[in-house]
Amino acid sequence: MEYRAARPDEMPVIRTVLARALADDPLVQWNFPVVDKAQERLSLVALYFLLAVERFVLQGRSFVAVGDGRVVGAALWMPPGMQRVPSLPRPLDLMTLLLGEDALLANGELFERARDGAPECEGFYLAQLGVLPEHRAAGVGSELMRYCMAELPGPLWAESANPRNVGFYQRLGFAVVHRAPLFDSTLTRLSLRK
Repeated sequence: MEYRAARPDEMPVIRTVLARALADDPLVQWNFPVVDKAQERLSLVALYFLLAVERFVLQGRSFVAVGDGRVVGAALWMPPGMQRVPSLPRPLDLMTLLLGEDALLANGELFERARDGAPECEGFYLAQLGVLPEHRAAGVGSELMRYCMAELPGPLWAESANPRNVGFYQRLGFAVVHRAPLFDSTLTRLSLRK
């Protein structure tokens, strides 16, 4: 397996990898409930990641795991102080189209409440991490994170609404700094000082 920086020409593949990798994530399932047309749902999930992948590959720091000549995992990081570059489509417009205005507002309020009282974290923020289902449990995610940790300076932090992920981050040295209810799960914020 090769671990390296993501290239701009890999953005469509990274979107697809994240859509497949995170289709069973609680946050994705809340936003896009499982439907009969699985391929249609994956397409919607890939659209959900469209602007984030573009933003983090072009302006942030993004890394991929490559096996057998294809991307099988991706990690998207937001550097401290990263500013949103005005562009079209606007993220709010895309999210409103995908989720609907009522759901978008409700989700925003729930996240605000869950993050209320959370300590501020410094350093690079892990916006997305995903490994294709057929490569899970083979250490690809751990090795990709170790590669990222070696490449990125200073402290790192992450959030997860998936309780299964908390132990994964803790094994890598992250410490839980905040927990709060979110939907029918828990939003956990973790930090790593290097």
